[in-house]
Amino acid sequence: MKKDRYKLELAVKRILLLNSVIISYTGIPLLYSGDEIGTLNWWDYKKDETIAHDSRWLHRAPMDWEKAGNRHDMGTVEGILFSSIREMIRVRKENPIFASNISSIPIDTGNKAVFAFHREDKMLVLANFSEERQVVNCNAVNWFGLPWELHDLIQGKTVPLWDNIVLGPYEYLWLA
Repeated sequence: MKKDRYKLELAVKRILLLNSVIISYTGIPLLYSGDEIGTLNWWDYKKDETIAHDSRWLHRAPMDWEKAGNRHDMGTVEGILFSSIREMIRVRKENPIFASNISSIPIDTGNKAVFAFHREDKMLVLANFSEERQVVNCNAVNWFGLPWELHDLIQGKTVPLWDNIVLGPYEYLWLA
């Protein structure tokens, strides 16, 4: 039971990690209907011969209104995903750093598990694509003009750039 709960928590973290990159990167974030509640792939499309040839239907599942109804219940996967993604969207809408004319520039962190980019020396985004805790050497990310201390726009914590940055499993930071 504990092992299944842990696997579920990691799955939720992976979904939120991917959404955090999509929402924080330059451009228009694309979310499919159902992403906000963790809708699974719809393999039953293969049973309908009128659409079975078109694999795009894998991501076009009929809306599960019962699961959608759970989106306000923080004790459910749907509730956690919905509120977290909605918060990311709110943060993006309220911060000029996400303007479409501000480029996202990838950074080599020296850690293959951590994807990173900065937005024109105004923001640093770090995303740990590993199930394990990862460390990013501060010298890999503090050379392009950011302040020595940054505030994470999602979690609210302060992250110093004079020390190595530790990311938990599938953790992401939007540092400005």
